[in-house]
Amino acid sequence: QVAQCDAAPECPCSPFSAHSMDAWLKSAVQEATKLGSQLQELVDINAVPADGVEVEFGRGPLGFELDFQAGGARVVSVDPAGQAAVLGVEVGDHLVAIAGYEVVLPKKWGEEAKKRWEAQVTKDLKQMPRPSSLSFAKPAPAPDVAAAGADAGAVAGAPSVRPSPLP
Repeated sequence: QVAQCDAAPECPCSPFSAHSMDAWLKSAVQEATKLGSQLQELVDINAVPADGVEVEFGRGPLGFELDFQAGGARVVSVDPAGQAAVLGVEVGDHLVAIAGYEVVLPKKWGEEAKKRWEAQVTKDLKQMPRPSSLSFAKPAPAPDVAAAGADAGAVAGAPSVRPSPLP
């Protein structure tokens, strides 16, 4: 709040003077900048998980396909010549953020909710400005069942089993 004096409206302290309007505008811009920074921090907190990667896509096809399930939007194919492959996106990665905005799963899962969610994510991907970033969570490494079985006293002569890669 700008302090006022008892002088005429021409006084620089008057709420109608250019001086006080400039001071108010400067204060409002500073507050908006501060709020914008705080909002960006909140968005950035969960946008990229610690075990994830954020990559920037340019114009043109993204070069990957998603499967929309209750566990999230999982990459099911990557065009070997596309942007996604060049940027390190792999089959099994989960899309977690589009242009810094978290991909939020529906609270109640059902066929209708899945359709709406899939349509929204697809629309967001098509309409995101370019260049723009996408964030992916990498899947947890598959356990080596053969090694785990040997450590746990596997039956002698039983075939070793290795997990197959995600489809």
